[in-house]
Amino acid sequence: MAATRTAVADVVVGTSGLPPPDEIIQLVLFTPRVLGMVVVGTLVGGVIAVSIFAISVVSVPMLLVSRVDAASAARASLAAVVKNPKPLVLWAALIVAIVALGFAMLLVGLVIAIPLIGHATWHAYAAIYGTPD
Repeated sequence: MAATRTAVADVVVGTSGLPPPDEIIQLVLFTPRVLGMVVVGTLVGGVIAVSIFAISVVSVPMLLVSRVDAASAARASLAAVVKNPKPLVLWAALIVAIVALGFAMLLVGLVIAIPLIGHATWHAYAAIYGTPD
């Protein structure tokens, strides 16, 4: 892993190493190669995050209460996203906001945020598939 980071840094900033800390902002925001890497990295991370959200939004509660395999639960979760895109996009945005708020509170807010997200996810599952008998 360290070799990969070194290779990426070598390509982006050259083999002379990283600049002093006071020049990092200048490097990241105003150097086309670094800015391109930041944009591509953000887009790739977004695609990964959306994919994980889509396959897990209701599959985790489903696995806890139903006798289904993981692949079936993931397919059901994808189907729920396709069938209810607006509420689930809103839910994804709320998750991002709640977690960001938890981080802004120096991670202490995550003590409240994570159980809140889990509880609300259960209610989203129950609203889509109904509560188990």
